[in-house]
Amino acid sequence: MAEFELEITTPERQFLKEPVEMVILPGENGELGVLAGHAPLVLVLKSGAVRIKKDGKWRECVTADGYAMVDRKRVLLLCQMAEWPEEIDERLAREEEQREKEKLRQAQSRREFIITRASLAHAMARLRVLSHHSINNE
Repeated sequence: MAEFELEITTPERQFLKEPVEMVILPGENGELGVLAGHAPLVLVLKSGAVRIKKDGKWRECVTADGYAMVDRKRVLLLCQMAEWPEEIDERLAREEEQREKEKLRQAQSRREFIITRASLAHAMARLRVLSHHSINNE
């Protein structure tokens, strides 16, 4: 299968830069699968799992909101955060999820609601990726 360059960059680090066979991205309107030679596009990313296929094997990372720029030979993700499952502290992720759920229950402005909902989506995405990683490694 043809490969293309996948680069994931956050404000803190270059998270990943390597050739891959396929990537599935969490877009605002659903998931988008990308193969080598994909038509150019810019995609708004939401917090969620990025699935990466390399050497016929799949792995996942979790990213926070950002953008993806796709062209025929490269996919560049610019996102607020990216983590491998083994970098996630499950206890802290569960605490974050509970904290954000409680914030949603409290009366707040529309802006606070949108920010809290995004934070909750990110916490839940971290736990999903961690759960998938645990199941695949048993």
